[in-house]
Amino acid sequence: MCPVCKCSEFIIIGPPSYNPSLARIIRKDYKVVKCTECNLYYLDPLIDFSPDEWELLYNSHYFSQKSSKAFFHQ
Repeated sequence: MCPVCKCSEFIIIGPPSYNPSLARIIRKDYKVVKCTECNLYYLDPLIDFSPDEWELLYNSHYFSQKSSKAFFHQ
C-alpha cells in the first residue's frame, strides 16, 4: 500500500540497488514499485530495519561523503 495516498495498486519497477556489504540486513525480497495513483516510488514491502540497522546503513561516513560532494565540489 502506498504510504502517501494509501492506494494498493502499483507497478513493479524492479529490485533496489544496495551495497553488497549490507546484504546481512536485507531480510525480505524488496522491490521498487510505483503507485498507480500518485506516482510515488517506494519499496514494497516497507522497510522495517531496527535502529541499529538504520545506523549501519546511514552512518556518519555516509553523510560526510554526500555532504562533501554536494557542497564542496567545485
